[in-house]
Amino acid sequence: MEYGEIFQAIRKNKGLTLKDVAGATISSAQLSRFENGKTMLTIDQFFICLEKMNTTIEEFQFMQKNTWREKYGRIVLELEVLTNKEDVTGLMLASKNYFSKSQKRYDWYYFFGCFFENIAIFQKKETRGHLRHVEELTEFFLKSEHWGEMELRVFGMFVFVFDEETINYLLQIAVKRGKFYQAVSKDRRLFYCLLNNCFSIFVFHKKFEEAKKVLLLLEKETNEKNDLLFPQINFLFNKGIICFIDGEIEKATTYCNQAISICRIFNQKQQAAVFSRRLAMWDKEQVKEEFEELVLELSYLLD
Repeated sequence: MEYGEIFQAIRKNKGLTLKDVAGATISSAQLSRFENGKTMLTIDQFFICLEKMNTTIEEFQFMQKNTWREKYGRIVLELEVLTNKEDVTGLMLASKNYFSKSQKRYDWYYFFGCFFENIAIFQKKETRGHLRHVEELTEFFLKSEHWGEMELRVFGMFVFVFDEETINYLLQIAVKRGKFYQAVSKDRRLFYCLLNNCFSIFVFHKKFEEAKKVLLLLEKETNEKNDLLFPQINFLFNKGIICFIDGEIEKATTYCNQAISICRIFNQKQQAAVFSRRLAMWDKEQVKEEFEELVLELSYLLD
């Protein structure tokens, strides 16, 4: 669910009218448009309205997280199973199912329909030039006046369908327009995942200079606004990948092993295992021109 939908659910649950919450801060009409996903509030307006509902940002996030997970979490797990099995037929059938459930363009069922279909197409190298719905997805981002949670989630999913120029352009918009996420730590996590996915797709397409630019942006964001552990760990590992690409094998191994060690210190066993497998693969395959690795971080969808 989007911010406005969650906000509306809280307001109605507390028996408050639009006028009660809007007060002198904004008009009831503006608040109604926000609840219906037609506009966004400024950060100050949002927090003032939350205060009028006697609701903390932590309470808002809790409801947001659990509502989204309850409605769509099963779909994310289904995607993981089908992708791991490389079940192209299953992915296409799931795509048709979610398109049939979609009630309007750009609802979550529409996005999942697009995503499952494009993942199925992307599974085979010979069909990667025939990805679908790219124009519609581009239009969605360009029409979004304010980037919040939904835009960050969707862009993080679909970075692999866009060309280099479009990714860079949309990433600039995300940085400029996405002021709202900077006030919410959970949404900053989405932004870090988005940067990691952009980094990975550039490495996959061997656009190494673009990957380095994303890494610099990730470093800047991590240093300035970060209160989370995982972006720092991913940043270290990604520095290692760049060193592999530049032929600095010893430095690459050092950075990657540092990331793995931090995972183990903080008992992140699963992530340590993933990094260890990736390190072994890069150490073995980095000299081969045909080597490909694409890592899309989608765990944020269940946050």
